[in-house]
Amino acid sequence: MNDYNNFNYIGVILLGFAHFIMLIGSIILVIKQKSLGSFLILTGSTLVVITALGGFLWVLIAKHQGVESILQITAALNIFKGLSHTVLAIGVIIFARALGKK
Repeated sequence: MNDYNNFNYIGVILLGFAHFIMLIGSIILVIKQKSLGSFLILTGSTLVVITALGGFLWVLIAKHQGVESILQITAALNIFKGLSHTVLAIGVIIFARALGKK
């Protein structure tokens, strides 16, 4: 069972690192090219980081309240994560379409 926990921790660390790199890339993109697409990418990346970090902490707090509480929080987090990634994806599409017009 301990090996599974270690794999889970490694996955969480790698995912957090990837989110952080995406956020840095988004900041650089906005600095280099200010557009609606780049701002949506930055907003989406920021929301992804916030929901990932907030979700991790929220589940840690909820685990003391029981399984049903964790399931409710996980469902709410899935909605927030989906919205965050949707904003990011829309930003990428807008940005890519603008590149094609140049």
